[in-house]
Amino acid sequence: MVFSSINQAVDALTPVKENYQSLANRISRDASASDEVVLSTPFTIYPFEYYYHGAAVIDTLPEWDRRTGPIPSFNSATLPSQVTELSSGHHYVYLVLSYDQGYESTIHDYYTKHFRQFSATTYSHNLSLYVYQVGYNSSVPLSKLPAGDLVQTSVRDHERL
Repeated sequence: MVFSSINQAVDALTPVKENYQSLANRISRDASASDEVVLSTPFTIYPFEYYYHGAAVIDTLPEWDRRTGPIPSFNSATLPSQVTELSSGHHYVYLVLSYDQGYESTIHDYYTKHFRQFSATTYSHNLSLYVYQVGYNSSVPLSKLPAGDLVQTSVRDHERL
């Protein structure tokens, strides 16, 4: 029993707690009410909401209404219509990819092929954030617009800022 506890604490292959706090803090700071957060793994809405205190709306892919029942199965045939519906009326989507359920790359590839990607940040092994422009809003302050090409960072880069 003691050995397994020590092994879990020091073994490099032991799963690490995902860094939802840094992720949520970044989105809370950067996203506005005209933006949207999309979580690729619906059950991760719970740790994300625990830390998130921002103005952007939170949705999941596949779309899940927690009040009506269990998480629906992912269907790649309905992905385009779900993304169109979720993106409607928003300027940026903060796409959170974590705990791949077998369809994460399909969602990521769809956003990458159909929208302009502004940044990519890895927060921990199974937790990444991609920011896409999905709409246009002339009232977006220049300070929110990226200065150049795609920005790729890790959470360590953000902690130094």
